[in-house]
Amino acid sequence: MRLFKTKWFRRWAYKEGLDDAALVTAAKEIVAGVFDASLGHCLYKKRIARPGGGKSGGYRVIVAYKIPNQDRIVFAFGFPKSVQSNISIIEKEALGKLAETLLNASDDEIGILLKDLKLIEIIAG
Repeated sequence: MRLFKTKWFRRWAYKEGLDDAALVTAAKEIVAGVFDASLGHCLYKKRIARPGGGKSGGYRVIVAYKIPNQDRIVFAFGFPKSVQSNISIIEKEALGKLAETLLNASDDEIGILLKDLKLIEIIAG
């Protein structure tokens, strides 16, 4: 399983102090079927705790993943619950198109996105 984050998500997570270890844990939970909502279009909403805090006041992340046989997970969007309760219909449609593109991309296309820094691979360690 390969884990990725979009360029936008990387910037947002850095500003929020959300590290890759928390994303790896969230990805493992999603693969195990533990997520907060299936939004359709291969999008899943997952709660992640703030560093030093709990999940209820933490973050919501939107992840692209095809259950059960997909080899990649892409962290696409995130927000603190205190700022936004959910994504809008327009955001959901845009994220659905992004998910479809990234989940159906060939390995060569993913390689180009990585080279151009449009995607960043998360190394589980």
